[in-house]
Amino acid sequence: MVIGLHKHIQRLKDSLLSILGPDGKPRDQYAHCERKLWKMLSPTMRVAADSAMQHNPECAHWMVCLHLSMADDHKGRLRTTIYVQPLALSMDRSVAVAILGPPRAEMPARSIPAAKGSQWASDRMVHERHLPEGTTEGILCNSSNALLEGLITNVFVVREVEGQFLLQTAHPSQGILDGVCRRLIIQACGEAGVKCLEDAPLWEQRHAWVQAFTCNSVAGVRMISSMRQLHKHMA
Repeated sequence: MVIGLHKHIQRLKDSLLSILGPDGKPRDQYAHCERKLWKMLSPTMRVAADSAMQHNPECAHWMVCLHLSMADDHKGRLRTTIYVQPLALSMDRSVAVAILGPPRAEMPARSIPAAKGSQWASDRMVHERHLPEGTTEGILCNSSNALLEGLITNVFVVREVEGQFLLQTAHPSQGILDGVCRRLIIQACGEAGVKCLEDAPLWEQRHAWVQAFTCNSVAGVRMISSMRQLHKHMA
């Protein structure tokens, strides 16, 4: 079972539209295509999952990667590739992060932050090379030194306001990927009556944070054990 599968399909569609851009010729045919994507992906996912489980029947957790690309016939058709591989869950539920600071020449911002595109897998390597030893995730910031997102995660901070906990995370309009796990956390906060402020938390206000965590669909929620500031001009 894939948690929040319908949200993954929706995010896949949103990523596709972001990459095509407002003037992309095949954009209209994919504007409302969640059902079309599901019909296209479902048979391939079933075959891939069955094959993976036959080769490794003892595995209990799997990582599924869906890759969409435009076919070479220039007719707006999609090519689907699905990877299924065993997922090793870490018992360490904490993560040490490096605050990478605002975009600059040696570490540029994401070109299309709203899309989970494969180009970011190679673009983020320049950021990963700057991670100091002992850290496993880097946090991107904007020009105001507000925390946007991790290289492969979304980021939340926790504040206590008038005796109640408040979660804070960047809004998608501020230049982040609206990840599936992020959406589920915000949904859960609403159902539990916990306030969630969607506005990028400022680094200069970090002393008011009582906790912080990262999240994505593979690793789930991981508490941040330490933050290491890399950019010298951050307050």
